Amino acid sequence: EIEYEVMRDADDTCIAVCSMENVDPLGVHTGDSIVVAPVQTLPDPVHQRLRSAALAIIRALGVEGGCNVQFALSPDAAEYAVIEVNPRVSRSSALASKATGYPIARVAAQIAIGRRLADIPNVVTGTTVAAFEPALDYVVVKLPRFPFDKFPTADRSLGSQMKATGEVMAIDRTFGAALNKALRGLEQAGAGPLAEDPSWAPALAALSASAALAGPAAQPEPDRAALRSFVAPSDSRLWRVLALLRRGVGEDRLHDATGIAPWFLAELGRNVALEAEVRACGARLADPADAEAMVLLATAKRAGFGDRDLAALVGVTAEQVRGARLAVGLVPGYAMVDTCAAEFAAETPYFYATYAAAGSEPEAPAVERPAALVIGSGPVRIGQGIEFDYCAVHAADTLRRAGWSAVMINSNPETVSTDFDASSRLYFEPLDVESVRSVIDAETARGETCLPAVVAFGGQTPLNLAGPLVGGGVALLGSDLVAIEAAEERTRFAALLDRLGVPQPEGGMAESVEEALTLAERIGYPVIVRPSFVIGGLAIDFAYSPDDLVRHLAAAAIVDPDRPVRIDRYLEGVEVDVDAVSDGEAVLIPGLLEHVEL
Repeated sequence: EIEYEVMRDADDTCIAVCSMENVDPLGVHTGDSIVVAPVQTLPDPVHQRLRSAALAIIRALGVEGGCNVQFALSPDAAEYAVIEVNPRVSRSSALASKATGYPIARVAAQIAIGRRLADIPNVVTGTTVAAFEPALDYVVVKLPRFPFDKFPTADRSLGSQMKATGEVMAIDRTFGAALNKALRGLEQAGAGPLAEDPSWAPALAALSASAALAGPAAQPEPDRAALRSFVAPSDSRLWRVLALLRRGVGEDRLHDATGIAPWFLAELGRNVALEAEVRACGARLADPADAEAMVLLATAKRAGFGDRDLAALVGVTAEQVRGARLAVGLVPGYAMVDTCAAEFAAETPYFYATYAAAGSEPEAPAVERPAALVIGSGPVRIGQGIEFDYCAVHAADTLRRAGWSAVMINSNPETVSTDFDASSRLYFEPLDVESVRSVIDAETARGETCLPAVVAFGGQTPLNLAGPLVGGGVALLGSDLVAIEAAEERTRFAALLDRLGVPQPEGGMAESVEEALTLAERIGYPVIVRPSFVIGGLAIDFAYSPDDLVRHLAAAAIVDPDRPVRIDRYLEGVEVDVDAVSDGEAVLIPGLLEHVEL
């Protein structure tokens, strides 16, 4: 499936803003598929044929503004058909806009009031006009973010009905590197580049054994059927394919089973091969005195692997990998998203990190001080929606109105915070500790104090980063780490309520299933069970009996000494929210809200 975002004005001037292709073959909704821009697997004559068809369609329809055209293309690229046309700004338009740096909605709005593409300035470059087609010297990968961690018993198969609640976008110089960065940006347990579900072990063993026995010969139909079933479209298909590649299942067999283009499978295989090299290197990868290991470390960083993933591969800590990197001066460079592949000088404050530019001169100096980093909310999911992006945008706007530079970091193409003009400078990066610290380092000029961060406006994601950032010497603006942990960590909060004499449900912490059962028996059923730190209600449930409690803890896999659970008596009654704002001394209560449902 191939998509084109095209624009047309009243003078019949037409341009193709962006081309995108789905890694998943037809049958999987675009919103649930991995999407890559620009197209990677089409020969240029085929690309030009589809582009010309898209432009002919927008002309024939008479659309003035933006239009999204989706094509189905046969595997041999000999035939194509139009799947649908959206004569409006769509979800794909937001992705195309952020992927190219071309402000589709802004330009379409100006066309709507009669302006022409040739007369509309390109606000990104500051020198060209909107009739200039974007050119990309990088690769963009979009990954869907599914809600199955919230609904583990739901049907996880994918088809024409969209199931993703959000998405994450990553930019780098190669597909493999952008994919690894996007995987880091999903902010989901079991979603990193190395993730494998333990329940797959029997199937993986059987499939890898059958592949080894068959050798170059064609596999028996039962084996082919088993492989197709294992890699059928689902939210975990990408990780299943990677797991099979690690076990030697051939790319040709995976192409036959999935329909994924051989080029993409070869790129996945390249990443898997690099994983094996890193694993074989072992703890040497964190030794800055080992020149050979440092060359491999640089290669792995160019491929988009995070310090945490590399540390897991070689059995050291992420901090040790980071220390080795810094010791040899291996830090990312930041390239500009300029819509013109650096053909013209650009004024855009929109950047992405790439180790392909490590050691290069910065394309822009650090922002003017005073300045602060605003950490966005990442991909939309249940419990962490677009309202947090609204807060982050207003935080950046308030900083700028107060004369501060606002540096924004986020990974979500659907949001206003990732508009290049919503902040003084935008970094499109995963919201993990490594990426955030690297941006802070890049924006802290020699001799300046470390760029401070604002973590209160992006929901749970920046709050989870607060501890590591403070540990790395980053100052927090607003609530400090002590206040955040006192509110977030259930044991501390319960102790605070006891000191204040404020009543709370009877409860306690459990570090094992046995402790949980004993505690619930003492409290009395029903009980409410939740992790020590919660994200949007994830893994919170009620238990009405010991069997309920055991089943919930087993399904959620949330109880162990490192991750205790809080068990409280479940109260029947009216629930009331009280919102408060404090400047450290005075407290304002703007509203009290009563829940209709219990």
